[in-house]
Amino acid sequence: MEDGFIVFVGAQKEYRRLQSEQQNSKKSKDEELAAAMEIKSLKDVVSDLRNKLERLQLDANSKEKEVKVLKVSMRALEKQTEGFRLEYNRLMDDNESLRNQLAVFDWKHSTLESKKSSWIASL
Repeated sequence: MEDGFIVFVGAQKEYRRLQSEQQNSKKSKDEELAAAMEIKSLKDVVSDLRNKLERLQLDANSKEKEVKVLKVSMRALEKQTEGFRLEYNRLMDDNESLRNQLAVFDWKHSTLESKKSSWIASL
């Protein structure tokens, strides 16, 4: 009878060990499933971030090209503005010269007119 008891106790220990192993296996499978879901979720996040990075790089390249075009345009406008400034200064100098010539002409003309009037009056 002791042999039967020993077999019973041994079977009971084996049953508990198998039950524990089954529970550990279930926990392990649940953990594996959770880890797989987390990995999939992280892969989706990485994929979204890569797509976003690619779009941002394309946008940055586009903006860089736009900046280059605007810089060229700005330089052209600066040169044009400098040309206009020089032309304005030249025209202002011409204007001053013509005004001076007109003043001299007016002075000579008025002097001649007064001499003419004096001469006519003396006749």
